[in-house]
Amino acid sequence: MVLEASVDGGPTFSGIGVDKRDFDLYLAMRHRGGDSPLPWVQETEALDDDDGMPRVVSPPPNPNPRVAPVVTERFVDLSVSSVRDELRTAWEAGRLLMKNKSYRSTLDNSPSMERDLAGYLKRRRQLDEEDLNAAALLQWIRESYGEEETDKCMFDASRDTNETKEAMLPVLHWFRKQYPYYHQKCLSCGHDDTTSLGTVRAGEEGLATTRSIENFHCPVCNHYTRFPRFSSLERIIESGRGRCGEYSCLWYALGQALGYVTRWVVDWEDHVWIEVKVQGQWCHIDPCEAAFEDKLMYSGWGKKHTYVVAFSREGVEDVTSDYCEDMEACRDRRDLTDRQFEAELDKARAALTSELA
Repeated sequence: MVLEASVDGGPTFSGIGVDKRDFDLYLAMRHRGGDSPLPWVQETEALDDDDGMPRVVSPPPNPNPRVAPVVTERFVDLSVSSVRDELRTAWEAGRLLMKNKSYRSTLDNSPSMERDLAGYLKRRRQLDEEDLNAAALLQWIRESYGEEETDKCMFDASRDTNETKEAMLPVLHWFRKQYPYYHQKCLSCGHDDTTSLGTVRAGEEGLATTRSIENFHCPVCNHYTRFPRFSSLERIIESGRGRCGEYSCLWYALGQALGYVTRWVVDWEDHVWIEVKVQGQWCHIDPCEAAFEDKLMYSGWGKKHTYVVAFSREGVEDVTSDYCEDMEACRDRRDLTDRQFEAELDKARAALTSELA
């Protein structure tokens, strides 16, 4: 079922996988935000705080209240290509609210593994094309963390894994404190249990720096919080808010600025981190957890791995066995056989080789 409504006679907004109450709350936020077809841009300008970042949607009472939008329900068949095309167009225009990201896969209508690998290859390539280069990142970490402290964690080929761990842990703990993992705390009253209203794609003006925007409503103080999922490293640094997606990308580039060879590691069970090469061996770094070379940490959490893949400039590698204690159980959870999975990896490797040619 798709929910639909028009705000102030403007474009139709839709919601999929969203209940009516949450959709009403999301519409109320947009209803208060302005007449722009991309009101999040307008709200960002209006809601910048001292550090220039969008924080909380809490507009003053409107002296000229507009008519509340009327929500209608429409049953759709997602197996019909025209329906998927319609919803995909709404998503790309920033006018579709999704509560469950599995709908993205349905709308894309392409083999899941092939699509995922292609998307991760693209994201890693974008990191190599970032405006914030290694010199700028090194300058930032020196100014933020300290000159002497930064020198201590620079790559040193003579260090073994334990020595590198000793050098890296202080900066990882510093980073975790300065850039905490954002769950969905209300940025107005600090209430931890806000309501997730869903996610929308950033409009065209924001795509250069932002992938999507998560929306939350606080039941305690009635404030709305928007959490932009920034793709720009500069914006991630400025915002001071992120999750593993943002922080792993930042550390992929920051590790290189510190002199390390890095690769980006994606866990299909919704986590991302990096690895750095130390004396020919790949060592795990999780900036969200301030962890270095603790590959079985996730199994200790009870995480049920299926696929874990490392992406670098030179290759795409299945590293699941490095992180999973029981590969037999892991294979039972997979939807692809080893042969099928390797074939998909080969396609991704061929695509990477073509890019490098």
